[in-house]
Amino acid sequence: MRAALALALAASAGVPAARAQAPTAPPPPIAGKTVNLKLLQGTVLYKVPGAHDFVRLAQEVQVPVDTTLDTVNGRVNITAASDLAGGTNKSWFYDGLFKVSQAATARPVTELALAGPKPSCGAAAAAKKVKRRKLWGDGSGQFRTRGQFSAATVRGTKWVVIDTCQGTITRVVRGVVAVRDFRTGRTVLLRAGEQYLARAKAK
Repeated sequence: MRAALALALAASAGVPAARAQAPTAPPPPIAGKTVNLKLLQGTVLYKVPGAHDFVRLAQEVQVPVDTTLDTVNGRVNITAASDLAGGTNKSWFYDGLFKVSQAATARPVTELALAGPKPSCGAAAAAKKVKRRKLWGDGSGQFRTRGQFSAATVRGTKWVVIDTCQGTITRVVRGVVAVRDFRTGRTVLLRAGEQYLARAKAK
């Protein structure tokens, strides 16, 4: 359908058919090297390693790992390698600023680390507008969202990770999430309707 539409528009504009090609999909992602991005809704921005400015995501693209994404006003589908033989995982992410990383292992986990200014409380921070940062995820596969004080590894679910001055909150809407608390070293399993606060400081 897309190719036919492109050809029809080109013909009406007097563009030769040979030049009226629909955008081609990027190749499959490579473990530890690349991931694929596809816009689902709204405005999504991304910045590859070494770049100074964000660019707007339009058509589906392949980017290197360590790319930073801004999904505060949009949703993105991330396709990442699930093995070293061409397998892939897909999940949606939205409402946050984060960096994508992945190691080239036999079963690679794609980690999305919250980026931007860290929230803080207290008298010295009272004038600051940044009180929290967060990221929503919806999907399945080998994905992990990382906040300041914990990381959440999904098992097919919908979840949110929120950094606050008190700690990192993980809340599950659907499915199961394994939360690793960096301060205590514990791993907590959360199911739909549950949440966990990895505290910045011990009580």
